[in-house]
Amino acid sequence: MEIKYSVIIPVYNSEKTLKRCLDSLLGQGREDVEIIIVNDGSSDRSGEIIEDYRNRYPNIRAVAQENSGVSAARNRGLDEAKGTYITFVDSDDYVSDDYFRVMDEAGEKEDSDLIVFAKDIAGQGIANPLATILSAAMMLRYSLDEPEAAASIEAAVNAALKTARTPDIYEDGFKKVSTSEMGDLVASLV
Repeated sequence: MEIKYSVIIPVYNSEKTLKRCLDSLLGQGREDVEIIIVNDGSSDRSGEIIEDYRNRYPNIRAVAQENSGVSAARNRGLDEAKGTYITFVDSDDYVSDDYFRVMDEAGEKEDSDLIVFAKDIAGQGIANPLATILSAAMMLRYSLDEPEAAASIEAAVNAALKTARTPDIYEDGFKKVSTSEMGDLVASLV
């Protein structure tokens, strides 16, 4: 079977949250998903939890490395990924029951190359601009083969972050930005 999604989970001392993260992904019942867990030198019980899940689920692969940081762990996961699409899930997060269905529908409906999930702040339907822009930029940088193009996207992201700061603060210190405005901004970076 062809692997549609490679889920990369960088792990560092996540024994308290890792099971919930993995259960939320496994509960979706998808056979076209591989889960790549990169243990980034954890000193707690994370390694034991990873091995337990790896032994129980054939779609989980485990990779261990010395502590090198979350970016290095994600890069290591990318080296291992076989899926058509890549998604990153942090080990202290969990996904909704319709996570892959939403990605399937968004990808097919919009013919999307990139799908970014953003946190809804205080139920207002307002995306956190920092999280959205940085997530999109990170994904785009990984997908580009040309360093010059990646650098220009990084410059555009930095400029966008500077303009996102205004005195009109909202919880996290950033300007209120609607999801559609954020989508326009991310689209302009492509």
